[in-house]
Amino acid sequence: MAGIRRIVQAACIAALFQVWGCMAAPQGVQSSNVPDDTAIEAFTGDVALAFPGEDKDAVPVSDRILDGFQAGPTRLALADGDVIYWGFKFQEANLQSVAIYDAKGHPRLLAAVDNIVRVVGGSAPLGTMEQYQHALKDSGVTPAVSVFVREPGDLVTYLPYLKRWLQADLLGFNVHCDKPGMADACKLANQIAVPIQAYALMPKSGAPHMLQVPKTAAASVPLGSFVQ
Repeated sequence: MAGIRRIVQAACIAALFQVWGCMAAPQGVQSSNVPDDTAIEAFTGDVALAFPGEDKDAVPVSDRILDGFQAGPTRLALADGDVIYWGFKFQEANLQSVAIYDAKGHPRLLAAVDNIVRVVGGSAPLGTMEQYQHALKDSGVTPAVSVFVREPGDLVTYLPYLKRWLQADLLGFNVHCDKPGMADACKLANQIAVPIQAYALMPKSGAPHMLQVPKTAAASVPLGSFVQ
C-alpha cells in the first residue's frame, strides 16, 4: 500500500509541475515536504470513518490523510522543533490534510480538512463576518475539520498550531497582513471558527472515540510563515 501510494504521489506531483511549466525539484526536497506514510498508517491503524462532506461510506483514516498530501506538499519547522506538514488532494484542492510532528519526528496530530472557503481569492479580500457568511452560503459547501490524536492530551498541545494553520489557509497562505486591503481580512480570519470534530484513535477497536474540542486560542506563529 505504501509503495503504491508513493508512486501515485510522485505521478501527481510530476503532473502538477508539468502543468505549471516548472522543473521538478530534487527527490530529496520533495520527500522532506511529505510526512512518512508508514508512520501515518501506524498512527491510524485500521480505523475508518465517514468524513463529513465526503462519501457517506467509512474509509480508512490513513487513506484520507495521505490522499491530502498528493499535491502541493509543504512543511513548516517551528522554533520548538515541531513540524507542520500540509497539502491537498490531486485535482481536488478542497480536500486538504495536515500532520503535526513533534521534535523527535513522531506524528502527534492529524487532520482532514474539507471545503475551506477563503476570505482571499476573489476580486477583493473579505473584511467582515457578514461578507464571509454570504460567501459561505454562495459556495454551497460546508467546511469541516476532522482531527485525530492518539493521546487526548495532545489535542490541547497541538490544536493551537492547527488553528493557526487554518487561519493561514483562510487567507490563502503567503500572507502579508500589511498589504492594502489585507488588515481587515487578517482580523476576519482570526474570528472565523471552522467546525472541528476531534477523535482519539483506538486502532485495536477499529473505531475512533470522539473528544471534546478544547477552547484554545491559535498559536502565535506568524501567518507569513505559512508559505504554499
